[in-house]
Amino acid sequence: MKKFLEFIKISLIIIFLTACGGGGGDSSSSTTPPPPSKNISGTIVDGYIKDAKICLDINNNSQCDDNEPYTISDENGNYTLSVTANNGEYKIISVGGVDMATREVFDGVMEERVTLSDDNTYYKHNNYTINNSSFKNL
Repeated sequence: MKKFLEFIKISLIIIFLTACGGGGGDSSSSTTPPPPSKNISGTIVDGYIKDAKICLDINNNSQCDDNEPYTISDENGNYTLSVTANNGEYKIISVGGVDMATREVFDGVMEERVTLSDDNTYYKHNNYTINNSSFKNL
């Protein structure tokens, strides 16, 4: 009988410890939520530039990298770029496209600075025009 009670006692301790789950971790999370999505709208002008690749240069290396958000401009040079990036100053970069005034391929790169902040989450009211004064020689 004594061994049986000892067995029950050990079994209850094992069940209790198993139910606790171990882990011992804090239930609060220290993970920072991702920044909110922002829309940046504008126009690419050197004559309107159609089919230009427009990107947000997150790493500030003056080129559109594969991991950076991008869109393609329409026939009037308009674009809307949806981005998820931390607040700060970035460049919007336009690469290539077709100059709709001359119908010739535009093989240049243009850039314009933009500041992302919580005060202006959506940039539809800010028409960022990238024009030939922003032209950057390759």
